Amino acid sequence: MQPTPHSLGRRARALGIVAVLLAAVFVLPSHAFAGRVFIDPGHGGQFPGAIYGGVKESTIALAISREVERQLRSRGHETAMSRRSDTVVVGHDIPTWNYVNDQWRYAADGQYTVRDDLQARCDLANAWGADVFVSIHANAATNSSARGAETYWRNQSTTDRLLSAKLADYVQQEYIKDTALRDRGVKNAQFYVLRWSNMPAILVETGFMSNSAERALLTDPAFQRRAGAAIARGIDRFLATDPFGQVYPRIASSDRYGTAALIAQQGWGASGSTVLLASGSNWPDSLAATPLSTRLDAPLLLVERNWLPPATRDRLASQRPTRVVVLGGESVVSTGTVAAAVRAIGRDPATVTVERFSGETRFDTATDIARAVEVPADGRVFVASGREYADALSIGSFAGAGGVPILLVEPTHIPEATQAFIAENSARITRFELVGGTSAVSSAVENELRATAPVQRTWGPDRYRTNLAVMARFAGSGSITPFVARATAFPDALTGATLASKSRRPVLLVGERYLSPYTREFLHMNRARVSDPTVIGGPGAVAYQMDWMIRKGFER
Repeated sequence: MQPTPHSLGRRARALGIVAVLLAAVFVLPSHAFAGRVFIDPGHGGQFPGAIYGGVKESTIALAISREVERQLRSRGHETAMSRRSDTVVVGHDIPTWNYVNDQWRYAADGQYTVRDDLQARCDLANAWGADVFVSIHANAATNSSARGAETYWRNQSTTDRLLSAKLADYVQQEYIKDTALRDRGVKNAQFYVLRWSNMPAILVETGFMSNSAERALLTDPAFQRRAGAAIARGIDRFLATDPFGQVYPRIASSDRYGTAALIAQQGWGASGSTVLLASGSNWPDSLAATPLSTRLDAPLLLVERNWLPPATRDRLASQRPTRVVVLGGESVVSTGTVAAAVRAIGRDPATVTVERFSGETRFDTATDIARAVEVPADGRVFVASGREYADALSIGSFAGAGGVPILLVEPTHIPEATQAFIAENSARITRFELVGGTSAVSSAVENELRATAPVQRTWGPDRYRTNLAVMARFAGSGSITPFVARATAFPDALTGATLASKSRRPVLLVGERYLSPYTREFLHMNRARVSDPTVIGGPGAVAYQMDWMIRKGFER
């Protein structure tokens, strides 16, 4: 027998009283388990979803989503929403995922459809680095007797099977317990937002608008509050399990200095007659260091100007090198710090050679390093911006593996030191490999380089796409086992590049919690030849969530 609106409402109100009492003793999450929740009120604007009895699905979804947000914030979680009014998220054509020539490609298709609006929701969640994505909807069916609530997840990756499924279970349990609606279960679906959000994702169908009894509940503010509280509790339960553990191997310590020491240990063991020292807080002087590391077969350790970190001291003591090469002048690595490093080695200081590569500017230092590396037999020289570090980090491992020096330039001109190196080696240089777009290195600089030798520019519209363009050009067609490092902080990518060069592996750049859609496209298209990566840096540099995002990108 189908319940009446009155009996449904009475039962829901009774359960609501119990829920309020339970909420009063509900333990708020500790800071460790507080998460970032992206809430997506389904539909909106010209895409209203189902409409019954003059009520739009988009209106119900927004009302319940607001309650979910209110409850989550009261529990200490961060939230963001795809929309806060009855409107579309985007009103024009944007890049979306389309199946072209048996491959999923992320690109604009020249037309505006609901797919653009769905992609905009995913883009917002992905750019924010959400821990979970929750889309709120109301159901409909041709049979007006259909009733109940159900929660969907997409079964296509380990991330989904281990995390999205658990999240869906918790939300469904809490929702049914608190609303007394029929339990239609947890189900699998290929909904667009479930696939193309990078994080664990679910879609909640909160009830049937096509059922007059449930529609009456869904439009009742008291029921909406209970529904929102129930979904929030399910999310809270999921996050309280501390779900984002490590997936991939990591080389990581508590800080950049310890991570650099671990990289040295993994790549060089206790051996090595030479060590490089560079600033851990000032990147320009070490930007061109990877080819030198390869040439000297020396790990790169980090220091502060007037401080020798314990991890660096311990590494020096275990390696006991006889040569210390300092990158940068007194203003970045003081004489006192160098002396402390020599003492840490434990040898007679007279038996340890200290050499410093430095100049008045970063361009002078890079040029000094380039002279030590020398132009290789094939005549190639890499060129990158000396004002930004991402492009040089992308090319570092390939430059090192090929024994190719990296020269630094200004965005609009070639500095005197760089010009001097080019003039000295003009007879040997056969090609400049320029990395970065024209905003990083202008066409004027490219033309100036071309006066000496041909120029091949490798670039993308941002640091992530430049990184992918570099891999496409230099990684070859064989198998790839990348290192993963953060694109928006230099230390781990810089020291990691030395190990990547030694092991002939590329460095894949990501955000702390952001996987570019183009990087995801690369992972998906190349999943047959790209092995599981090794992450450089701790969760403060690259969050553990990134492991799961990459796994979802692979669809493994």
